[in-house]
Amino acid sequence: MSTAKSSPDTNSDSMTKDESQVAEHVSAEDKSSFYSFIKTVASFSGDLSQLTCPGFLLCGSSILEYCSHYGDYPVLFNDIARANDSLERTAAVTRWFLSTLYGSFRSRCKDTFEKKPYNPILGEKFMCQLKDADENILNLRCEQVSHHPPVSALYLESPSAGVYLIGHCGQKSKFKGTSIKVEQVGHVTVSVLGCDEYFVITLPGTNIRSLVTGRPFLDLYGESYVYSSAGYVATIVYQQKPWFGGDYFGIEGNIKDSSGKILKNISGKMDRRVYYH
Repeated sequence: MSTAKSSPDTNSDSMTKDESQVAEHVSAEDKSSFYSFIKTVASFSGDLSQLTCPGFLLCGSSILEYCSHYGDYPVLFNDIARANDSLERTAAVTRWFLSTLYGSFRSRCKDTFEKKPYNPILGEKFMCQLKDADENILNLRCEQVSHHPPVSALYLESPSAGVYLIGHCGQKSKFKGTSIKVEQVGHVTVSVLGCDEYFVITLPGTNIRSLVTGRPFLDLYGESYVYSSAGYVATIVYQQKPWFGGDYFGIEGNIKDSSGKILKNISGKMDRRVYYH
């Protein structure tokens, strides 16, 4: 879990004019299509999801399959129902949400580089059951409900704990000169059976950086919020690496009550540990 502060246009991955760095990780047979792709991206003014990537930048998974990372830690999803009061539930929802970020945005390119998932066809469905070593079981159902723009709907449930999630997510992407900025459109709502409280969670923005080298990776930016219907608000701020020094995947944040009083602070790194204090 993690959080930190930064602007989407502040990064150390600026496009270079040094030809030795452009496509330095692209094989000789792929360089022609890669250069053509970069030129198209740089001159394209619409949503980049409409473009076709070179084959070596595509992965074999559908965007719908990425929704399974919402269930990476079933025990944390179930812990939401075990909280004793609204503040504890807000903290539990925030803890679970932060646990989904590593799988969603970091794990698949930790030892390699980010690859574009396939756009699902309209009406395509993905269903799975997620289970951990302690037999915590979650059921996931996803469907592509719009093709242009791409929007996925999802439903996650823990029948044993009575915790449920519904939501939708989509992406709007544009080339920003130093990276591809991807705006995550949508939100998810979490509720607990027998409890009249619910939680609305907004999604982080992502930057696809180091594209011109042929080894792109994701970095998060902006803020996410966990809104409790009881009045508590968790703010999660994603910190991009600055120009000099610093590190990737930092997170900072806090949980406030309805008066704005800070009750808990959050800090750490998305790919390591997050602390509540």
